[in-house]
Amino acid sequence: MRSSNTTSKIGAVFYIIWACLHLLATYSVYVLGRSLDSSMVQGRVFQDAWNLLFFSIDYAMSNRSRFITLFQAATKSLTNFFSASELA
Repeated sequence: MRSSNTTSKIGAVFYIIWACLHLLATYSVYVLGRSLDSSMVQGRVFQDAWNLLFFSIDYAMSNRSRFITLFQAATKSLTNFFSASELA
């Protein structure tokens, strides 16, 4: 029992560190987007910051929100693929 409790505490600490790193990455991507001219590129960078934000807090939420985030990421990946194909 004691080993399981210690393992749980260590896991919780690493989870908090993981979330904080993703929040820091979100802020860094947002600052990068603010430095760009107003364009589609800036919009996509802001969208990436938004996705990072929800990815960093998603695991604290329900399974339903995880599914929604997964669907959003898959949709964005498809959009990126087809947009790149049209530009070629």
